[in-house]
Amino acid sequence: MKLIHALWIPEDSHSKSGLFIWAETIPLPRTKEKINTKQKHPFIVKEKDLRESLLQLIQNETNKEIDDYKLIIKNGDWHKVSLLLPTKNNIPQISPELAHFYDNKDEGKQEFGLKQWEIEGLIIPVEYLQEFILSINIEEQFHGIIISNDFIFWSICLKFSLELTARQRFIPSIINKGNFYYGKWVPVYDNPKDNQKLLSLVKSMPPVCRSIVTSETNINVGVNGRELVENFISSFIDCICRKGILSKQEYFRNKLSSDTPTEMWIKSLFFDEPKIKSEKTKDVKSIENLKLKLEEWTNKRKITKSPFRTSFRLETYEQKEEENLKEKWRLSFFLQAVDEPSLLIPFIEVWGQRKKSTMFFNRKLEHPQEHILSDLGFAVNLFNPLEKSLKKKTPELCDLTTEEVYYFLKEASILLEESGFGVLIPSWLESANTRIGIVLNVSQPESPTISGAGLFGMDSVFNFNWQMAIGNNLLTEEEFEQLAEAKVPLVKIRGQWVEFKKEELEKTLKLWKSRDQITLSELLRINAINSNKGFPVMQINYSGELKKLFSNMLANEKIEEISTPKNFNGVLRPYQAKGISWLEFMLRYGFGPCLADDMGLGKTIQVIAYLLHKKQKDRVNKPSLLICPTSIVGNWEREIKRFAPEMKVMIHHGSERLKDSNFIINSKNHDIVISTYSLANRDQSYITSLKWSFVVLDEAQNIKNPYAKQTLSILKIKADNKIALTGTPVENRLSELWSILNFLNPGFLGTWLEFRTNFAIPIEKYQDKDLSEKLKNLVRPFILRRLKTDKDIIKDLPEKQEIKVYCSLTKEQATLYQAVVNTAMSEIEDSEGIKRKGIILSTLTKLKQICNHPAHFLKDRSSISERSGKLNRLTEMLDEVFQNNEKCLIFTQFKEMGDILKQYLQEYSNKEILFMHGSIDRKNRESIIKKFQEEQESKAFILSLKAGGLGLNLTAANHVFHFDRWWNPAVENQATDRTFRIGQKKNVFVYKFICAGTVEEKIDAIIEKKKALAESVIVTGERWLTELSTEELKDVFTLRIEEIGDV
Repeated sequence: MKLIHALWIPEDSHSKSGLFIWAETIPLPRTKEKINTKQKHPFIVKEKDLRESLLQLIQNETNKEIDDYKLIIKNGDWHKVSLLLPTKNNIPQISPELAHFYDNKDEGKQEFGLKQWEIEGLIIPVEYLQEFILSINIEEQFHGIIISNDFIFWSICLKFSLELTARQRFIPSIINKGNFYYGKWVPVYDNPKDNQKLLSLVKSMPPVCRSIVTSETNINVGVNGRELVENFISSFIDCICRKGILSKQEYFRNKLSSDTPTEMWIKSLFFDEPKIKSEKTKDVKSIENLKLKLEEWTNKRKITKSPFRTSFRLETYEQKEEENLKEKWRLSFFLQAVDEPSLLIPFIEVWGQRKKSTMFFNRKLEHPQEHILSDLGFAVNLFNPLEKSLKKKTPELCDLTTEEVYYFLKEASILLEESGFGVLIPSWLESANTRIGIVLNVSQPESPTISGAGLFGMDSVFNFNWQMAIGNNLLTEEEFEQLAEAKVPLVKIRGQWVEFKKEELEKTLKLWKSRDQITLSELLRINAINSNKGFPVMQINYSGELKKLFSNMLANEKIEEISTPKNFNGVLRPYQAKGISWLEFMLRYGFGPCLADDMGLGKTIQVIAYLLHKKQKDRVNKPSLLICPTSIVGNWEREIKRFAPEMKVMIHHGSERLKDSNFIINSKNHDIVISTYSLANRDQSYITSLKWSFVVLDEAQNIKNPYAKQTLSILKIKADNKIALTGTPVENRLSELWSILNFLNPGFLGTWLEFRTNFAIPIEKYQDKDLSEKLKNLVRPFILRRLKTDKDIIKDLPEKQEIKVYCSLTKEQATLYQAVVNTAMSEIEDSEGIKRKGIILSTLTKLKQICNHPAHFLKDRSSISERSGKLNRLTEMLDEVFQNNEKCLIFTQFKEMGDILKQYLQEYSNKEILFMHGSIDRKNRESIIKKFQEEQESKAFILSLKAGGLGLNLTAANHVFHFDRWWNPAVENQATDRTFRIGQKKNVFVYKFICAGTVEEKIDAIIEKKKALAESVIVTGERWLTELSTEELKDVFTLRIEEIGDV
């Protein structure tokens, strides 16, 4: 496990500024590290490993423009720095983020304090900072890598810097270092919100950020936090400003031909060399004077601490002109209480004051007349028309032309507000009723184009005409011409002032005038995000079947429910019946739906019921293809046979699977073919040669990488209909969302590059909330997600659900399993009595260990990943538990397996995984239980079956996983009851893992047959197995080859 750190190193006389990246790892448990005399940190990650880890963090980036900073990671400068770190007994303490991965038992006398440690790491120069930090999704989990709090802190600082830059909150300045002067672009924090944000950043700075030791560092205090944050922001803004004017350098080089102090300063701002070069004493003095004037100008921009500020209110009034009343514009001047903006004092009252200080609304204002004159003098620089008012002795208002009003609304009001003035604009100006937009009237053509098996489809084309409107009022042709002839973008029509830009009109005409047809995909996008160029679409009027579609799909009107299909061996809960009705509705209109219900709500049963319904209703004579992870192939087969036995199922999986023409011929004789993601790529040539009735992707997040081979192979599969199933909230992972919807409805979200540019980057890297909401509106019709916490769902669910999860063995597991069975059977045949019973129980234990994980059986401390079907499936299911912010218990009867699970799951999830077994004393037991029950971060709790079986209250969990089986229902139920008891406020889901085709499945079948006698017959656990005959044992132990997985 590696923790990636980031430290900002300010520029000094020895080096340039940059972000110092280093990493620490967990020390081996209970080992004494030898600390050398140079105090080199003993737990830091070595250079090669760190560079590889950083490349891994940006591995998912598909943008070719990141090649430059990949080179920086590979070839960038390697540095050494000294950090002041907490130290005990001359050993640096590991960071809090890694603490729960390390079982550290302190012994003996402890000496604690801060000590200097030498750290090695990579410097990311400031010019690559933006691309580097934003290429790493700090919210994503990386296997074996944790992003530290200090790294996250600097990424937040970077985003704040970008925000300041985007709002142009920076100014040119001159700074001096030693005997030299430098030109620099610096941020401005005169906006109270910006200043507050800066202070919040300083307060929330992780202590390690201030641990850098420089020649100026106070060892007892550390680096000044505010100075460090301000240095980071100003260095980044200076760099980004210089980058922005890079293309203009040649222009300025020609313009700035002389060497006056002012021009030397401008050159230092626009070119790479920031130093103002001049050796002349006269020039140095001139530069010093220029610096003082800049500081004076900057100080004038700062808002003085006064209970009032000057405010400008835009308003209309009527004036008589040639016997007619004409509406005019003006700005009225007020003093506005800073703490109570509704309190306004007209300037005319201020001019009437004769005292040096006056009380307004119990607030004291010194020199009120000088105050407002000073404010007006500064405001004139931001909005020049105000100069007209200064010609009066006591200015109190300013008449404006329509052109000046428009400039005030679009630019000056923003500048005035950012400079501390109040601006009051009539609310009706911002009302939707004063906006110009488009009304579309859409109808179905007489001969509609059908792109798929449904009534419509994304590419279906419809007729339309369009009209312009103000709010909900359609414009006449005469009114439209009046707008088109207007010389100013602010026009009065029908008694309302509206903004009308000619360039918007040109875009609108270009977009709509030359066409009379539109696709369904375009209509859906307009409905959701209205992102077309030109005037926005205010309203769409539909007719016929299209009206019914949009009423049901977008207005949430009730969808017609379909009845449970005949011969369905089960009862659909109300929400499940609604689910299959929704699938029918979406597919009827040619859309690909994504069923994203919470884990445990029965997505599998809904799809089985729907496919059976389609077979019976539409007499489907083509097979459907179901693709799922290897770990749940057996689960799907059993569920189909259980709920829809009339449907013929073919398993395309394992070494004995059919290929080429045999696969094609046999597939046509079945209703459903079940295969895996890996085989979709490996057997692509003949899987894609068929045209399927349905393609269903279970655990559809497996195609989250748009450029992975298996994703590209699946996109080539031809089918009349497509369905995706996932239990994860896909709207939170945008690459996953795009990939799944691109499979279901190709082209709807654009290409990956378009989607990445228009949505993914602004939302994930810049937290664009408006765009995030638009995207949710866009995809909402295609995703049905019900949660276990929904009121309508809770009432449909039983308090406890037990679900058997069938997993396939990997090839390695199958090989070990067969070898143990072969050896055991020959030994059993040659033995009897106690010896025979001992061999049977020993064999049973070995087979259970193999079913758990090869490393559990071999005890060789070998790698864990991808070697166990059970562990693969557990990992997939825990992903859903964690993403839904829920908690779970994981029971195993083996402490060794608990250790393996803890180690692997901690590294996989970057979360602390608690483990309680019989060796833990009472005090630590209580501490662990309290932590799981009360701390939000504790999501998973592994328990040995005996240690966790009795006397515990663990109601924080609502998922229970029995990783291996005790084969005693009473013992398993006691374990489950740790969470299913008084105090549990959620529905409980119990998952019993079984390796298909093994002793686990066969014993489970025997138990099910004897369930009525289970308490009496199998009360002693597994000893009843020793009474079976050799032939019966052979049948129980023998592995079914067809259940072996692909890996």
